[in-house]
Amino acid sequence: MALPINTPSNIPDPAGDLAMLHEAIVKPKEENQVTKKLARHIAKVWEINEKDNKPNRLEMVRLQRRVRGEYEPQKLAAIRSFKGSEAFIRSSENKARAAESWIKDIYRGDTDLPWSLEPTAIPDLPDETIEQLK
Repeated sequence: MALPINTPSNIPDPAGDLAMLHEAIVKPKEENQVTKKLARHIAKVWEINEKDNKPNRLEMVRLQRRVRGEYEPQKLAAIRSFKGSEAFIRSSENKARAAESWIKDIYRGDTDLPWSLEPTAIPDLPDETIEQLK
Protein backbone atom coordinates (compact mmCIF):
# COMPACT_ATOMS: atom_id res chain seq x y z
CA MET A 1 0.00 0.00 0.00
CA ALA A 2 1.42 3.33 -1.08
CA LEU A 3 1.34 6.40 1.15
CA PRO A 4 -0.81 9.28 0.04
CA ILE A 5 1.00 12.34 -1.27
CA ASN A 6 -0.15 14.64 1.60
CA THR A 7 1.43 12.67 4.46
CA PRO A 8 3.64 14.64 6.88
CA SER A 9 6.83 13.02 5.55
CA ASN A 10 6.16 14.38 2.05
CA ILE A 11 5.07 17.92 2.98
CA PRO A 12 7.89 20.40 2.51
CA ASP A 13 8.80 22.24 5.76
CA PRO A 14 11.37 24.97 5.04
CA ALA A 15 11.25 26.33 8.62
CA GLY A 16 11.79 22.86 10.06
CA ASP A 17 14.61 22.16 7.64
CA LEU A 18 16.32 25.43 8.59
CA ALA A 19 15.90 24.64 12.30
CA MET A 20 17.39 21.20 11.77
CA LEU A 21 20.36 22.65 9.85
CA HIS A 22 20.85 25.28 12.56
CA GLU A 23 20.89 22.60 15.25
CA ALA A 24 23.26 20.40 13.25
CA ILE A 25 25.70 22.98 11.89
CA VAL A 26 25.52 26.45 13.42
CA LYS A 27 24.84 25.66 17.08
CA PRO A 28 27.86 23.34 17.58
CA LYS A 29 30.09 26.01 15.99
CA GLU A 30 28.71 28.66 18.39
CA GLU A 31 29.28 26.37 21.39
CA ASN A 32 32.76 25.59 20.11
CA GLN A 33 33.52 29.34 19.84
CA VAL A 34 32.44 29.88 23.45
CA THR A 35 34.68 27.01 24.55
CA LYS A 36 37.61 28.39 22.55
CA LYS A 37 37.15 31.90 23.98
CA LEU A 38 36.94 30.53 27.50
CA ALA A 39 40.06 28.42 26.95
CA ARG A 40 41.97 31.44 25.58
CA HIS A 41 40.89 33.55 28.56
CA ILE A 42 41.95 30.89 31.07
CA ALA A 43 45.32 30.44 29.32
CA LYS A 44 45.90 34.21 29.32
CA VAL A 45 45.06 34.56 33.02
CA TRP A 46 47.24 31.52 33.82
CA GLU A 47 50.24 33.06 32.03
CA ILE A 48 49.76 36.39 33.82
CA ASN A 49 49.54 34.70 37.21
CA GLU A 50 52.53 32.49 36.43
CA LYS A 51 54.59 35.55 35.49
CA ASP A 52 53.45 37.53 38.54
CA ASN A 53 54.16 34.66 40.96
CA LYS A 54 57.63 33.84 39.62
CA PRO A 55 59.44 36.06 42.20
CA ASN A 56 57.46 34.37 44.98
CA ARG A 57 58.41 30.91 43.74
CA LEU A 58 62.08 31.89 43.48
CA GLU A 59 61.98 33.30 47.02
CA MET A 60 60.39 30.08 48.32
CA VAL A 61 63.13 28.00 46.64
CA ARG A 62 65.80 30.26 48.15
CA LEU A 63 64.30 29.92 51.63
CA GLN A 64 63.93 26.15 51.23
CA ARG A 65 67.64 25.91 50.38
CA ARG A 66 68.46 27.96 53.46
CA VAL A 67 66.43 25.62 55.69
CA ARG A 68 68.14 22.56 54.15
CA GLY A 69 71.54 24.11 54.76
CA GLU A 70 72.49 24.64 51.12
CA TYR A 71 74.13 27.67 49.54
CA GLU A 72 72.71 29.38 46.47
CA PRO A 73 74.40 28.01 43.31
CA GLN A 74 76.11 31.37 42.56
CA LYS A 75 77.35 31.76 46.13
CA LEU A 76 78.60 28.16 46.24
CA ALA A 77 80.50 28.71 42.99
CA ALA A 78 82.08 31.86 44.46
CA ILE A 79 83.09 29.99 47.63
CA ARG A 80 84.60 27.15 45.61
CA SER A 81 86.47 29.59 43.35
CA PHE A 82 88.59 30.82 46.27
CA LYS A 83 88.58 27.38 47.97
CA GLY A 84 86.66 28.56 51.01
CA SER A 85 84.77 26.50 53.54
CA GLU A 86 81.43 25.17 52.35
CA ALA A 87 80.11 24.75 55.91
CA PHE A 88 76.68 26.30 56.28
CA ILE A 89 75.46 27.61 59.63
CA ARG A 90 71.96 26.18 59.88
CA SER A 91 70.30 28.71 62.16
CA SER A 92 67.36 28.99 59.75
CA GLU A 93 66.52 25.32 60.26
CA ASN A 94 65.90 25.86 63.98
CA LYS A 95 63.83 28.95 63.29
CA ALA A 96 61.75 27.08 60.70
CA ARG A 97 61.19 24.16 63.09
CA ALA A 98 60.09 26.54 65.85
CA ALA A 99 57.73 28.39 63.49
CA GLU A 100 56.26 25.10 62.28
CA SER A 101 55.70 24.00 65.85
CA TRP A 102 53.94 27.26 66.74
CA ILE A 103 51.70 27.02 63.70
CA LYS A 104 50.81 23.41 64.51
CA ASP A 105 49.99 24.40 68.08
CA ILE A 106 47.67 27.13 66.84
CA TYR A 107 45.87 25.07 64.20
CA ARG A 108 45.75 21.78 66.05
CA GLY A 109 43.08 23.26 68.29
CA ASP A 110 44.08 21.59 71.53
CA THR A 111 41.48 22.70 74.02
CA ASP A 112 42.94 20.72 76.91
CA LEU A 113 44.43 23.16 79.36
CA PRO A 114 47.33 22.11 81.58
CA TRP A 115 45.22 23.04 84.63
CA SER A 116 41.54 22.95 85.52
CA LEU A 117 39.11 24.76 87.79
CA GLU A 118 36.14 23.11 89.40
CA PRO A 119 33.82 24.78 91.91
CA THR A 120 33.19 23.08 95.23
CA ALA A 121 29.71 21.70 95.79
CA ILE A 122 29.21 23.51 99.10
CA PRO A 123 31.47 26.48 99.75
CA ASP A 124 33.49 26.31 102.94
CA LEU A 125 33.07 29.60 104.80
CA PRO A 126 34.38 30.46 108.23
CA ASP A 127 31.78 30.67 111.02
CA GLU A 128 32.30 34.45 111.39
CA THR A 129 31.42 35.01 107.71
CA ILE A 130 28.30 32.85 108.02
CA GLU A 131 27.21 34.88 111.09
CA GLN A 132 27.76 38.13 109.18
CA LEU A 133 25.67 36.87 106.29
CA LYS A 134 22.77 35.98 108.61
